[in-house]
Amino acid sequence: MTMDTVLEIIKNLQDKGYNIDYNKSPNLKELEKTPQLFKVDEIFRYEGLTDPEDETIVYAISSVINNQKGILVDGYGIYALPEVEEIINKLNAS
Repeated sequence: MTMDTVLEIIKNLQDKGYNIDYNKSPNLKELEKTPQLFKVDEIFRYEGLTDPEDETIVYAISSVINNQKGILVDGYGIYALPEVEEIINKLNAS
């Protein structure tokens, strides 16, 4: 199945149980404080068809100790938020 938009990617992940919004502050803080408890399951990179600067990356994240699953969305490349990139690096290093 080809997913053409970020919304389609998010909907597909939600259908798989990824229902926590890690872009919200308390959830993002949880990832930041305890990265060893989470892992990145999938990464989707989306580039807009009309604007090459319209780049988004979607992370499917799950807890390694329970069934907690969520989604983190960020810009890509120069539009990426440094704090999100730092958190993802910590998750990948755990």
